[in-house]
Amino acid sequence: MAEVFVVEATISGEGVWTDEISPAYTQDRRACNNLNIASRTAFGALDLAIYGDWSGEAKVQISYDSGVTWVDMESHTVNIFKNLVRYESGVVLRAGMDIGGHASGECNIRLSK
Repeated sequence: MAEVFVVEATISGEGVWTDEISPAYTQDRRACNNLNIASRTAFGALDLAIYGDWSGEAKVQISYDSGVTWVDMESHTVNIFKNLVRYESGVVLRAGMDIGGHASGECNIRLSK
């Protein structure tokens, strides 16, 4: 299967998620130093963008078993652009809204590496 670099979803209802994506891993010491994690030997990163004219609760979830089980990692109720850093290899992430999580509007979610 080809490596996935971007997953996106436009959400105007509940129970909608992006496809899963794995972080991009590096051992580049300059990158580690820029993120103040010089003591780590490797880390994985993804960019998260949640934006639009919406209300509700958008979540980022992580799976340690290839997408069989999902665990809430963080949630947001406003637009946000940030970097997600993970130290454990073999994980996948997704973002979206649970049943009951969408109140109104259209929320755009993007995870990229």
